[in-house]
Amino acid sequence: MNYIDYDYYINFTKSKITVPVFEELVEIASRIIDYKTMNKAMNFENYSDFIKDRIKKATASQIKKLVKDGGTNAVDKTNVVSESIGSYNYTKASKSEQKVETINGIEVSPMVDFYLFPTGLLNRSLR
Repeated sequence: MNYIDYDYYINFTKSKITVPVFEELVEIASRIIDYKTMNKAMNFENYSDFIKDRIKKATASQIKKLVKDGGTNAVDKTNVVSESIGSYNYTKASKSEQKVETINGIEVSPMVDFYLFPTGLLNRSLR
């Protein structure tokens, strides 16, 4: 299940992307939300409006992060560590130095945790 539609994304983020790009990224972002919540978000229809709203905001924030990182290239990118062109030299910080959460190599927006934390969906304890 994808947690938002194109209109929600545009209204919430005030960003402009095409519908085909959105359709590619909403699936990825929704699966990241499922992963982060240990699939608890899949019970979307059973939750209160507050929790539904937070799931939607987290999904939109993750799509925005994916767009910023290059869209589907953010998913398929190779990990370039360093490159040199003439006297120009670039070295990418390691993931541990960046302090950026990744799921299968895809960077997760810090806003995902920000929106999902008050819902209890990130709770890893046994019931």
